[in-house]
Amino acid sequence: MPKNKRLHFKDLTALRGLAFFPIFIYCMLHYLSYGQNGMLKEVNVYVEKVALNAVDLFFFLSAFLITSHALREYKYTQSFSLRKFFIRRVFRIAPVLIIALLFTFVFHPWMNNKLALHEINLPDVEPYLFLLPNYFSSPESYEFLYLIVVASIYLFIQFYFFWGLILKFLKKYLTTISIGMILLGLIVRILHFHYQSNYFLDTMAYGAPIGIGGYIAYAIRSEAKWVKYVKELSKNISTVIYVIGAFLVIGGYQLFSDQLISAFVPIFTGIFYGYIIIEQTFGKNSFFQLKNQKILTYLGRMSYGLIVYQSLVGFLVLIAFESLEGNMNSTYTVLLVFLSSFVGSVVAANISFKMFEKPMLRLRREFKKV
Repeated sequence: MPKNKRLHFKDLTALRGLAFFPIFIYCMLHYLSYGQNGMLKEVNVYVEKVALNAVDLFFFLSAFLITSHALREYKYTQSFSLRKFFIRRVFRIAPVLIIALLFTFVFHPWMNNKLALHEINLPDVEPYLFLLPNYFSSPESYEFLYLIVVASIYLFIQFYFFWGLILKFLKKYLTTISIGMILLGLIVRILHFHYQSNYFLDTMAYGAPIGIGGYIAYAIRSEAKWVKYVKELSKNISTVIYVIGAFLVIGGYQLFSDQLISAFVPIFTGIFYGYIIIEQTFGKNSFFQLKNQKILTYLGRMSYGLIVYQSLVGFLVLIAFESLEGNMNSTYTVLLVFLSSFVGSVVAANISFKMFEKPMLRLRREFKKV
């Protein structure tokens, strides 16, 4: 296969880097304001809504990329290897997940005993071994936010397993299943809203971004007529779409947080994410290019590790600052905690990416047919 035919969407990497920031800010504000009431707590209520949109974006991107690569594999080989697909997913997920689990069940208890910290209640390890901690562990009982971040990795593992089966055995029904996923996600979120329960660790609640991501990938690969129309939209219309889309991403969940319409937010933002992919990759009148944002691209390459490690590093940084018995409400302390956590997270993610993830990614290529 000629190298120039390699499927790659450079703008997606920058989008991942952009999506990292609201998640990082939310986690740090959560650690700093845990068990307190005040300005940081109030600000974090808003930041949480933006972070939820970032999680929707990661599901959209995963569905879009996986579906795009699978359809490409079908085009050039007339088949799709489910075994190799699962192996590639294991190589991508395993390095960071293993480190996070060792931190959770080995390092954290050891550190807690060594430093004589207050008693901790960690979740049972069995749900993690059976790949279902998000359904068999209650996030309300988690004292440490990093545990929820680690559990959220399993949302994607479950999605990969399910979507791999769809791509292998039900590929010809992909558009119908994508629409069904959107409806499923909508129904699940409506049910969570009705019962006033938290949907964050419910994999089915992300049906809308998954379904839209899968459908957009199919539409681009099949060269749907409406995709060509989107490619040729004028710069003025594109600007309006970006303004409306940015408003939905930043304020959608916040604006409709107490209303049933909040269940529809991932549908609107998912459509916007789809527009970004088409406009950034194929648009003829782009007024900016995400792929040219080097910092975002750099962070996006290791976004998976960044999101996991920032929750671990932030937790350790907070323990370090609290041990110094400083004023945790001081503006300077808050800024220093943020800066220390950000730098530490980038360093940890960079080391992990170069030492563990990148070698696995190279090995993963051996299991690609095209």
